[in-house]
Amino acid sequence: MNKSIGLREQIRDATSNEEVQSLLNIGKTFEWATPRTKLSWKHTANRTLEKLTSATKTAEVNSEEKKEKKKVSKKK
Repeated sequence: MNKSIGLREQIRDATSNEEVQSLLNIGKTFEWATPRTKLSWKHTANRTLEKLTSATKTAEVNSEEKKEKKKVSKKK
């Protein structure tokens, strides 16, 4: 069974900032989308971008913590 996925779901599942922006630009071409739908896309994009940003920061912190642990273990 082939399920089509909506723009909002594509934005939610995006894996990069560029992909989110690209999908929002695609949404701008939808002439018959209601203002409520467009607002929904924007809110979903904001949540996705926040999630991507926090994931990046978490990865950076984790890698720094690993470096610190290596430094400490080498001193022993």
